Amino acid sequence: MAPQVFHDLIMTLIPVQGDIVWPSLNTILLGTGATVLLRAVYLLYLHPLAGIPGPRRAALSNLWLYSVSKAGHAPERFIELHRKYNSNLLRIGPNEIHILDSSQYHTIYSQDHAFLKDSAFYDGFLLPHSVTTEPDKMLHRARRKKLSVFFSKASISSFQHLIYDKLDKLCEMISEHADGKPLQFSNAIRCATVDIISEVSFGESLGQLDEAEGPGFETNFLKVLDVMLSGPWELIYFPVLRKVMSKAPLSFQAAVGGANGRAARFAYLIINILRNYFQTKEPIGTVAAGDRRMVVFDAIKDLEYTDLVAEAQNIIIAGSDTTATTLTVAFLQMLKSPPVYNALKKEIREANLLTEQDFDLLALERLPYLESYQPDGW
Repeated sequence: MAPQVFHDLIMTLIPVQGDIVWPSLNTILLGTGATVLLRAVYLLYLHPLAGIPGPRRAALSNLWLYSVSKAGHAPERFIELHRKYNSNLLRIGPNEIHILDSSQYHTIYSQDHAFLKDSAFYDGFLLPHSVTTEPDKMLHRARRKKLSVFFSKASISSFQHLIYDKLDKLCEMISEHADGKPLQFSNAIRCATVDIISEVSFGESLGQLDEAEGPGFETNFLKVLDVMLSGPWELIYFPVLRKVMSKAPLSFQAAVGGANGRAARFAYLIINILRNYFQTKEPIGTVAAGDRRMVVFDAIKDLEYTDLVAEAQNIIIAGSDTTATTLTVAFLQMLKSPPVYNALKKEIREANLLTEQDFDLLALERLPYLESYQPDGW
């Protein structure tokens, strides 16, 4: 009897036309509603992360995390919620948590553990297989091995004259604006780091210190970089859009605008840099190359074209903006603490650093207060 009743109910909800069974609008709506309800119940009460506190909206979808990230103050918001829930663990997505426990840092980011990068997040940068975004540990290790030799202490010592020249020029430019008026220090540092990393990577500086204008140290390249770094949040949190854009040509991405257009404009800049590198740099070891110093892209120039463009973007961003941000924050914190500033100034002045040779890396590392002030990992 029960099977017959069930059959009659299904036939009532799903009308039959000929040999084809068509679901009615009511059936579609009922099924959709039931699916959404069951998913919500699972995420809120049965999911492995259900016991971790956090906003309900965050548990139900990534839209909450998208809105917080796009607003630009996600870390501050997370700290507020950690305090609100009085917990070191915070659920910020259906499958994602935020940890407020510095003692776990080396466990989470240790090279000894098989924690994989979240491909859904890193794929949003549209930089496939770069050393920053590659989730496969073996591929990442192989790429990192090729690049790491250029960023060792020995390698840095070999081009420290380049760093000295750029920073000496930066100091002169800052002195020219020592009139008591505001100075965009972050941009000033970025001009120097862009020039340094571009010359180390491609053998030619992008000339940002030459192009920089006024106390704002504004350049066209920094403007594009700023727009690009404003966040590819749509590409990160909307997988369908990310899939489409990852397959689309740069011309289409630029026309679409938004995060896609920003990334495309930056990619065009990098492509021009690479084109100039391949047109002007003779292979190391050839007579035409003379005594040309080996640069980063000599080691990876045989990569596939898309991988090469992605790695070039990655190196320029990581070697310029990331470094400049760290230095800017370090200077800010030093200036906010007069005892730290005075102690560091006293040590440097007593070291009597007058010539380029005095700024040798190994010599600077023997200055105890300067060495202790450097953040871990410098």
